[in-house]
Amino acid sequence: MIWRMGIVAAVMAWPVQGAALDVISCLLEPSRAFSIGSPVQGIVQEVPVERGDQVAKGDVLLRIDARMEEAQLATAQFNADSQAVIESRKAQLELATKMFEQAEDLSKRGVAARNQLEEMRTQMFVAQAELREAEDARLSAGLQVQSALAALELRVIRAPEDAVVVERLTDMGELASTGRPLFELVSVQVLHAEVLAPARDYGQIELGQSWQVSSENTDLVRSGTVTAIDPVIDAASRSFGFRIAIENADRALTAGNRCDLAQ
Repeated sequence: MIWRMGIVAAVMAWPVQGAALDVISCLLEPSRAFSIGSPVQGIVQEVPVERGDQVAKGDVLLRIDARMEEAQLATAQFNADSQAVIESRKAQLELATKMFEQAEDLSKRGVAARNQLEEMRTQMFVAQAELREAEDARLSAGLQVQSALAALELRVIRAPEDAVVVERLTDMGELASTGRPLFELVSVQVLHAEVLAPARDYGQIELGQSWQVSSENTDLVRSGTVTAIDPVIDAASRSFGFRIAIENADRALTAGNRCDLAQ
């Protein structure tokens, strides 16, 4: 079921006053709660966020020591930018081509031996192959730059979406490892009103239905839409749960508060 039974027990005795629906309980929850970990292992170098901080998509949550990756990137970048080997191979090819053309001209005039012409031809072909090899090596270095940049980016942990940090589980100097959560985040741009209602009202709730939702400790009222309804009624409690999604970009409503419903 949508509703968590532990929460039901905690708020069962609280009736909603003045609501059109005789709900048993209503509680505001984040639309999403998730953990953030690291895809690589390393020593934590920087943690620029604290518990309670609001972060936007792409914000840096943590940096892992990346000195080795930075060195690999610098080496790959140097090799990708270097023209020395290619220029050297071009010069060798130019010389080998001139020598072959001279040998070919002498051979036509009967001055140079046939085997000398073939030797010059072979040297020219070798020079051409060495130039292609140097150009391929430069292309490979460019790909290594992209690989090094990707490896470097893996050591920067960023927020996957707008969220709030509810728990920071690491600090500078600690070892970040794969499979270990580093942060707990919640998304509160949209809140969910998790509602528990008596079985007799099951037919009154429909997907897409609009409800006015208010929260304790505030006079603010927000409109929300039913996005999920339990497909079955709980036989033990004779109740069912449904969910109302409420826009909360300004964070005026606080997750964890109880709520009232009205139409």
